Parts: sequence; C-alpha cells; structure tokens
Amino acid sequence: MWLANTMTLARDLWPKSIGRLIQEGQTSIDNLPSARKIPTTPEALAEWLCVEPMPSQGQAAVYIRSDVPGVAQLNEGSTHDDPLELVIRLQGVIADMNLNVGGDWDGSVDNVMRAKQHLSLIGGGCKAAFEPQESAVNAIRELVLVMLGKSEELGRGRPGTITLRRRVFTKIRHGVNDDLPNVVRASEDPKKRFHDIRHSWRVTERVTAGVQQADGQINVIPPLTLRRGDFVDVSVRVNVAMMRTAQGPRYEVLFEPLTVVKLLAASAVMVSTISVIGNVEELMYCGAARISGNKERTIAVNRSGTSGGEGEEIHGDRVQINGWGPGGGR
Repeated sequence: MWLANTMTLARDLWPKSIGRLIQEGQTSIDNLPSARKIPTTPEALAEWLCVEPMPSQGQAAVYIRSDVPGVAQLNEGSTHDDPLELVIRLQGVIADMNLNVGGDWDGSVDNVMRAKQHLSLIGGGCKAAFEPQESAVNAIRELVLVMLGKSEELGRGRPGTITLRRRVFTKIRHGVNDDLPNVVRASEDPKKRFHDIRHSWRVTERVTAGVQQADGQINVIPPLTLRRGDFVDVSVRVNVAMMRTAQGPRYEVLFEPLTVVKLLAASAVMVSTISVIGNVEELMYCGAARISGNKERTIAVNRSGTSGGEGEEIHGDRVQINGWGPGGGR
C-alpha cells in the first residue's frame, strides 16, 4: 500500500519472490483501489486517513476516510459511510517477539494495563523492500499524532526495525463492552490469574498465525511455533492507546499484529542473501487477504473478495482466522 512513481510493490523487491503470497496471483498496482494504496506525501496522507478519539475507552481509532475510492468495496456488508479500520500488511524477518497469550504480564493487577505482546521485524539486509515499509509506519505514526494535537509518543522503535505492539488486556466497562469474550482457555490459566480479573480486564483477541505451503495453501499454526529468523507477512491494525497523566493525556500509536503468515522458515532464510542492489522507489503493499481456519485447519486466501471456505470473507487489508479459537474486539 505504499505508492511511489515507479509503481513497484515492495513485496516484489524481496529476492526470489519470497514476499509473494501464492494465492494472491497476479495482484498488482494496476488492480488495487485507492483505499489500498498509502499516499506518499503528507498532504495526500492527511486526506486518506482520519482519527476518532474515544477517551471513554482509553484509545483512539484510525480509519481510512469513507470518501477514498474503494472503501465501500473493502468494507463489505456495510454502507459507504461506515468507517474502515486502517489495517496494513508488513513483511520482514522476525528479530524478536513475545506472542504469549499474556505477553509480558507479570500476573499482578497493578501491571495489567501495561501488559503488551510484541513482534519486531528487520529487513535482513534488503533495504529496497524494508525501508519503504518503515517509512510508511513512521509517516502514519507522525500524522496520527498531529491529528491528536501531539508531537511526541511512547514506545518508538529503533531505526531499521519495525516494532509491532498490542495491549494484552481490554478494560471491561459494564453496559459498554462487557459482552466481549475472554479468549484465555482454562488450560492456559492454571493459577486462575486471568479468570480472577475477568470482570475488570479480559484478553479479548488472540494473535493468529499460519504457514504458506508450496501449493499456496496456508495452514493454521500456533503463534508460539514462530521463531526468530522466520520471514513473515503480518496483518497490522493501527490503534492509539490514550493514557492520563498529571501533565495531560499521553498517546502511544500502536501497530498491532493481528495475523502472522510464515512465508519462509528461519532454517531456510539466509539473511546475508536477503539484499537487493539498486536505486528504486518502492510501493508498500498491504493486500486484502483473509485467512480461514476450517475443520482441516487450513487457510485460504484469494483476490476476489471471498476465501475458499464457506461464508468466509475478505474485509479490507485485515488478515483473520476463523475457527481458530474465539474472537472478539477491543
């Protein structure tokens, strides 16, 4: 989704086409609507996305503007005026991660609000494919903060690294969101720490994962089987955490991993060979895809707007898994 003059997709600049999801076929810049192409200038980007503060929920949501061509088609089942969450796709080599269901939570009530999961990506030497993605993330972060009237934020990552973070827990407000599910299984909570705080805080979403097979089929895998060095395609939601302090509200722009698809295992990745020489302007692409976990525990992705499973759909650039544990939203 990152547009440049050469009309090149960053995913196509990885060597040996390792950045392509086989089931996406011949997807190109020519058949992507504007809603799936992130503008390269600050002026155009400001006309492309919008931010909706939700202080009662301690967050702000980031949407693609409803007047951007292609939003109605991507926001299937709704009207043209309904907001479409900004969900992008990023690719890279896993440098570090904590995708445990509780993330870095230490089990104490005092640290529930700060608990996070994270996934860090690096380019492995392939600047041509990775740097436009890093530029896109930084541009979105900067604009979101400007729209909120702020110029600083918490948790910015190191140069050359894209760090994805998501809050582990959702604050439960009775009469507002107390119907959200608790996705932690009893077998994952032997000391009932998650269970004991469920009326105030819940884990309402899980990171889902898959691995691409040689025939293009994507099989569902537990996220904890991912390893450092794996080359992955990550579906990422842009969100903002709002925190009250004595000095006023503080904001953290979160790029939240939703689904991770392993395209190449660490054992097969030779990081020293992931490099592309040349002076090329790139396009960062976040293709629409939906992952479906059916009874055979497989994932299907295609370009037409529906996946291979019965009743499964594509919604914008979100990659999701159905039938793999309970879902839910923050």
